[in-house]
Amino acid sequence: MPGAGRQPRLARLFTRLCEGCALLAGIALAGGMLVVLADVATRRTLGSPITGVTDLVQLAVIASACLALPLAFLRGGHVAVEFVTRNWPLRAQRVLRTLVALAEASLLILLLRYGLSQAAARFSFGDVSPTLGLPVLLYWAPYLLGVALSVPAALLALSTAHRPLKLDQND
Repeated sequence: MPGAGRQPRLARLFTRLCEGCALLAGIALAGGMLVVLADVATRRTLGSPITGVTDLVQLAVIASACLALPLAFLRGGHVAVEFVTRNWPLRAQRVLRTLVALAEASLLILLLRYGLSQAAARFSFGDVSPTLGLPVLLYWAPYLLGVALSVPAALLALSTAHRPLKLDQND
């Protein structure tokens, strides 16, 4: 993040936590790919698949997508269409950025509430994955962590709402 040296200690710690989650997301993605490669190799060489590949790959995909979210929100790494707003007055851009950050945080809070209720229900039913019998809570944990950390990450965008939008160097 630009100006990371000037961040308050708590903001630096939060940034490190988001970066750690993104690193775990990358490891999960690599792990999922390795499981698929190993499954293909064993099918070709031994004529037998690895048991539970679907369970493991689904867990890897959920973990990689959800654990990368907080850093994407923190760094403003989502896709943005700025050609409409780039020529707006700075004040209008600030208002829009504030409204977007509040809308993001609101949606994330709703997703978190829904996720918590669903995870609790799945836990109370004792749900497990179909092949390996992994507790379904393992699948909900990265979702809940990623969405929970994304709420303050989205709100931190409010602290930069006063800055003008960055234009692409090709503009």
